[in-house]
Amino acid sequence: MRAIPTVAAFAGLVLAACGGDGSERALGSLASGQAGGGTVVSVQVIGPGNLELGSSGTFHAIAFTADGDSTYTDDVTWSTSDDAVLSVTGNGSSAEVKAVGDGAAEVLASIQGVTGSRTVHIGPVVVGPVESIELIPSDQVIVIRGDSALGSIEAILRDAAGNRILDQSVTWSVSDPTVLAFRSRQATFALLEGLKPGTATVTAEAEGKSGSASVTVR
Repeated sequence: MRAIPTVAAFAGLVLAACGGDGSERALGSLASGQAGGGTVVSVQVIGPGNLELGSSGTFHAIAFTADGDSTYTDDVTWSTSDDAVLSVTGNGSSAEVKAVGDGAAEVLASIQGVTGSRTVHIGPVVVGPVESIELIPSDQVIVIRGDSALGSIEAILRDAAGNRILDQSVTWSVSDPTVLAFRSRQATFALLEGLKPGTATVTAEAEGKSGSASVTVR
C-alpha cells in the first residue's frame, strides 16, 4: 500500500483545488457497501502523519479490489488504536481526526472486513524556512481498471536541521495533465487519477524549494 486534511464525504462531489492547473475531477457516486463492484482486498488510509496537540485533520479511505480497481465507498467503519491520543469521527469515506493526547496512535478504516491504518504522531509544529521537499512515494504505478485509477502522494517538508515542517502548504503541479490529474490537492497531500497510459512528473513547491516524483499510468 502506498502512502489528504478538510472536505465532506466524497460521493458525487467535486473537491476544491488549492492551486495548480485546475484539473480537479468529480468522484463518481457509490452506493453504501459498494467498492467498485469487486471484493476488497486492501484498504489505504490517507491523512497527515503528524498532528499538533489539539489540532485536527481529515482522513480518507480507499478500497482496493482483487482486480486492481481502487475506489471510494461510504460503507467505512472508522476507529483508533488509542482513543487517549486520537479522537476519530467517521463520515462515510472520510473521518475527522483530532489529536487529544501525546504520543502516537493509528487511524483505522475497515471496509468489508478489511482494515487499513495510518500512524499519526503528535508533536509540536516546526516553524522555519523550508530547506527540502521529498515526495512519497517517489515512484509509483497507477493501473487503469474499471472506473477508477487512483493514487496518492504526500510532500514531506523539512528545515535545515532536518525537522519536519507541518504548517506549510505546497503548490502542486503535474508535467502532463493528459496522463495524470489531481482529484484533490490540499496542503501537503494530493489524490491522483490516471487518465491514460504514460508517465508524468508530480512536483510540489514551497518557498523556492521543490520536490518531484514519477508516476506511471498503465
